[in-house]
Formats: sequence, C-alpha cells, structure tokens
Amino acid sequence: MVFDHTSILRMIEWRWNLPPLTVRDATANNLATALDFRASSLHAKQFPVPLGPFGTLCSPTTLAVTPDHWQSLRGVAAASGWPA
Repeated sequence: MVFDHTSILRMIEWRWNLPPLTVRDATANNLATALDFRASSLHAKQFPVPLGPFGTLCSPTTLAVTPDHWQSLRGVAAASGWPA
C-alpha cells in the first residue's frame, strides 16, 4: 500500500470524523491501517544525536535577538535597493 503526505490528513479526518478537504485526501490511503493501536507505548525511543560541528549545544543566550542585531542587515538591504 502506498502512503504520502495526504495519508496523514486522511487519518486525521478519519479519527475525528471530519469531511475531506480535497479529492486528493478523500482518495488517499489511510495511514491508520498501517499502525497497530493495540500495542500502544507511551515511551518514545531515544536516539543518539551528534553534537554537530561546534561540539556543544547552543545556549539560549546566543539565540537572543536585540534591535541592534538587525541594523547591519537593514544597511545591506537599503544598499541593495530595498525600501527602508
């Protein structure tokens, strides 16, 4: 049986008794037919994930954006003809 992205939508429509949005999801294979709901487990399998090229996790402080952060980008955009 072939599944695609609309198979997920078809499963959601089936689960909550919703009408299909399009002909494509109405005719898609329901992904629920490939799942075994009797063997439920609330424990997600853990996968090892490499730290990446920097060798450490990103700290939340490095993700903080300040108003000054965008000033240089605004200058490049203005120099390239984008409206200010």
